[in-house]
Amino acid sequence: MTNINMKKKRKKSTAVIIERDNHNISRKQIDEDALKVLYRLKNKGYLGYLVGGCVRDMLLGLTPKDFDVVTDAHPNKIKRIFGNCFLIGRRFRLAHIVYGKNIIETSTFRREPEPDEVEDNDELYQHHDNTFGTPEEDAIRRDFTINAIYYSIHDFSLIDYVDGMKDMNKRIIQTIGNPAIRFQEDPVRMIRAIRFASKLDFKIEPKTYKAIVKYAEEILKSPPSRLYEDISKLFLCSTSAPAFDYLYKTKLIKYIIPEIYEFLDESQKHRDLFFSYLEALDTKRPEFDGQEHALNYGILFYPLFLTMQAKIKESHPETQNYEIAKQVINTFASHFKMPKKIFYQIVNAYDMQKRFNIGNTNKNFVKEKFTIREDFPLAFAIYKVDLLVNPGMPDYTKMWEDVCKKHPPIPEERRRKSNSRNRRPRNNNRKFTNKKPTQNK
Repeated sequence: MTNINMKKKRKKSTAVIIERDNHNISRKQIDEDALKVLYRLKNKGYLGYLVGGCVRDMLLGLTPKDFDVVTDAHPNKIKRIFGNCFLIGRRFRLAHIVYGKNIIETSTFRREPEPDEVEDNDELYQHHDNTFGTPEEDAIRRDFTINAIYYSIHDFSLIDYVDGMKDMNKRIIQTIGNPAIRFQEDPVRMIRAIRFASKLDFKIEPKTYKAIVKYAEEILKSPPSRLYEDISKLFLCSTSAPAFDYLYKTKLIKYIIPEIYEFLDESQKHRDLFFSYLEALDTKRPEFDGQEHALNYGILFYPLFLTMQAKIKESHPETQNYEIAKQVINTFASHFKMPKKIFYQIVNAYDMQKRFNIGNTNKNFVKEKFTIREDFPLAFAIYKVDLLVNPGMPDYTKMWEDVCKKHPPIPEERRRKSNSRNRRPRNNNRKFTNKKPTQNK
């Protein structure tokens, strides 16, 4: 394993080559557009490798979401080779090769800068990846060993500079080089380590785990937009419960979402309640035709809402659920700049929960008006998760599904068109003048 040391000259790694007969990756697993890119680079005399999550997932028998290509061709050369290429980024140029809706991200081999190339005022956690390098140098600048295995289109072999295959076989997540340095370079890597461990059911290597605990507070240096994106990814593979368990045990959650950390740290009862909702979401995610972030964060904060609701209602029964809901998620939404649409969807969905049981008994409540509301799908999905966690609750799911068939929620597009039709038409024939109107004498 090659350790990265910012003060000493790096030693070259010895690549381990795994021939085609000794690994399970087939070209049938690879996206057709990614193959086009790889073969075109090869035919033009350049190296073309797949790298990262796509190689890792194919080795594990999973279906990759994206296929990333690396090459020794510089960005301007890539643009000349591919007429459907668009270069993005200012510090380091990335090539997006577009095939309809499919984008194959293609980058040039990079390397970490040498100490004399880093300016004195540069902080360690910032990226300095605007220098081109060799495949070996590209490998050792990546985050985790299992994400630095290359697939070569030239002979269909795997190239491993950092013992990534050993860690794949051991099923462990380990940083490339010193984890203390790697996490200070980019603190979001700590969340990525947790995501991969949860998604793949791997263990975090002990030194890497200890470094996460030690440098957890470094996460505050990360831009909120990046944190929001990576927190959202924890829900993608239906492994949010183990992911947030890692976040709590390493105390990362203390700095990312302190209100959840305080809630979990208060009692075992709170922890049981919190993780029961995440486990229900992971194992029996309800059908939801809407923004998944809304459902994910709606369930994430729902135990806090229920607890705060019971506490506030005990002393101030007149307090509206809507106001309690806003109080629960407002700090998180403000800090991470959660889209206002998602924020209000969650707040409205919490407020609507009281109607699901009352709607069957209150004759004055019009169920048809309730189901056509734009926020009904999210509220109904949260209600279904609530039933999974609390099987003793009255279950009116069938009744609401029957009402929805006759009176489905109005889609947002139709709602917008309806609102535009109801606006007062503009008088385009009106003439504007600076002259004051003459008065009749």
